[in-house]
Amino acid sequence: MSCFWNSLLNTISNEDKKKYFFTFDLQLNPYNLVKILKEINTLTTNVLWNNEELTKEQLIENKNAINEYDINTINDGYYCSTFEPILFLLVQYLEIEIIHDYNKAIIKYTNKIKSRYTIKLYSNLNHCWN
Repeated sequence: MSCFWNSLLNTISNEDKKKYFFTFDLQLNPYNLVKILKEINTLTTNVLWNNEELTKEQLIENKNAINEYDINTINDGYYCSTFEPILFLLVQYLEIEIIHDYNKAIIKYTNKIKSRYTIKLYSNLNHCWN
């Protein structure tokens, strides 16, 4: 089950898929999305979480979480957290905003420099959708 990854792929604009992911010369699917994210992984210093700055420790932990993610577990499900490293990275890389509705609790990931559009994701303990 790759609902988290599929939801991300469904909400990223086609223009951004071409502009930001096409250069990797990979068909964009959940596996390759994770592969690309691991390649571009960086400290997400340009992202706010619910209008709050991240601490240096949080930045490092987020980067490490992406580095350590086992790409071979994509179809086993992904527990998207309310402080999600993947979402931080996408917000910084794509210059977007993500609003994550977890059981009606709204979490905002905002690019401090520029936000070109907003993605909305919904999730609960068992599923993620857009």
